[in-house]
Amino acid sequence: MLLVVSLVSATIALLTVRCGLSPTLCVPSSFLATAVPLTVLDAKTRRLPNWLLGIGYGLLLAAAAAAGSASRDFVSPLRAVTGAAALTAFFVALYLLAGDDIGGGDVKLAGQLGFVLAWHGWPTLLVGTITGWALAAVGAAVVRARGSQGVVLPLAPYLVAGVIVALAGAP
Repeated sequence: MLLVVSLVSATIALLTVRCGLSPTLCVPSSFLATAVPLTVLDAKTRRLPNWLLGIGYGLLLAAAAAAGSASRDFVSPLRAVTGAAALTAFFVALYLLAGDDIGGGDVKLAGQLGFVLAWHGWPTLLVGTITGWALAAVGAAVVRARGSQGVVLPLAPYLVAGVIVALAGAP
């Protein structure tokens, strides 16, 4: 848990250095406010509670509205909503095809992932998504190498880590 909080704090600090104290910082910060507890809960319980996902969506929408209004940027919020819809559609397709390998909570989280990544641009969405899945693949390989067959891997920690890596490298 300390590692996660440290990583999130370092990410926000890096974004602050890059962006300054601009309204743009509101969106990733609001995402991280609920992503950290969601990640910890998923790692411990393999569940992503709807009430916390709902709070996350509310915070993201409020932050995007505030940041867009303050900076008079109406492209980033539109791109973020489009990215959220695209990533959710991708996760729904995976959910329908993969069965038990991806949970309904992961599908609900996909909208937040897509929103915060697309806010920073399409390349960031692509990098964050691929990084999250690559980290999950490494985690699954480690679990299998240890001989732990049938273990359900919590996906949210890997997906959120992919977002943090992408945001840390975002222009």
